Amino acid sequence: MSDCGELLVLALVAPLVLVVLLVAGVSYIALQSARLVGQMAVDGFNFATQSLATGVRAASQAVTAAGALVGETAAEGKQWARHSFDSTQMGERLGHTVRNTYQAASQEIAAIAARQTVSLKSMALSSADTEIALRTTLLPSPILATQGLPPASESAARRETIDLLAKAEAISAALQGELPLKLVAEQMYSARLSAARTSVDSARTSLLSGDSEKARMYATLAESQFTILAHDAHQRLLKAERATVAAQIGNTLQDLGYEVKVTSFKKNTALVGRRQHQTLAMVLRPGGRLEFDMAGFEGDSCADETRTLIEALRRNGLGIHAESIMRHGRFSGGALIRRAQRHGEDLEAALAEIFPQSEKGPQDEAAPGAPIRRSVLLARDESELQRLQRGRAFIWSQTQIRN
Repeated sequence: MSDCGELLVLALVAPLVLVVLLVAGVSYIALQSARLVGQMAVDGFNFATQSLATGVRAASQAVTAAGALVGETAAEGKQWARHSFDSTQMGERLGHTVRNTYQAASQEIAAIAARQTVSLKSMALSSADTEIALRTTLLPSPILATQGLPPASESAARRETIDLLAKAEAISAALQGELPLKLVAEQMYSARLSAARTSVDSARTSLLSGDSEKARMYATLAESQFTILAHDAHQRLLKAERATVAAQIGNTLQDLGYEVKVTSFKKNTALVGRRQHQTLAMVLRPGGRLEFDMAGFEGDSCADETRTLIEALRRNGLGIHAESIMRHGRFSGGALIRRAQRHGEDLEAALAEIFPQSEKGPQDEAAPGAPIRRSVLLARDESELQRLQRGRAFIWSQTQIRN
């Protein structure tokens, strides 16, 4: 046995964006309308009728095979056919869009509101000219000088209204600018998206008409609606990304002759492939981080198997953005496997649980015939207030803007 008895491999993986969108529930018709694919890229493909693992395989193969055709039939979709979905980069782009749009929208709304306030005051003074003239001899000048000025509380309320409205418009722009989020919002939450846009329009109209109470009400509603909408669309994409990657890994291991077992725990998904005395232990973590360990390999066979696996993952539609390989020379497995074995559970269950978690989530039930758990796609029930809080934390933590 050489020093290659075991490898610990760290990689960042990303699936094809079209497959993630299909898993997220965006229909092929919606993808066509967005011109992400050509007429025949996934023509006739109905993801909903297939099991998750089989559907991911079929969609990945269809998109990959149609790459050249896409370039000929849809110029705007040329790069999207093989574009990888990366939730981390999507979050960074969303934060950049929100930051820029918020500043511009806040200044623009404030300027319009100020001009409208001056206009409304001028109209009020003009209509009251006669009455003021009649009362001039009765009222002392200091009282006249203070008429028409809003109290401090009203100014503070107006500033809050402008801030909430600007935030709502910033999130709306971010949804429009990030195509996967836009497609999920339009396809899965169309009624809520329409209501949020109506709230923005109503807030602007009320603000410009001088109805501060209604403006504040609609601005508050719009900010909440868009925040929750962005949260839900983002969470749906995250779950779809994780499900897609896990399915592609499971399919790849099966293609290489491994018997695959999977366990999902909170945000981690562990896959263990066994082939005779050889074991591949893999953990898929948030952000597309993939860690895997190997046991039962002799000589240089572990390095050869690693190259074979990575090449097969790429053929199955996974982009490998970064790799880091550490050799430990232990036939029985490296640090990852040894750490999991100390838990005294099944290897796949222990692997999913040994990494720290940031939020609670129940384990999923296995779907018959699928190498990963289908229920990972399903959003868990969560109160509107919790989703609003999580949405604000996700959106504004990326922009350094605070309430």
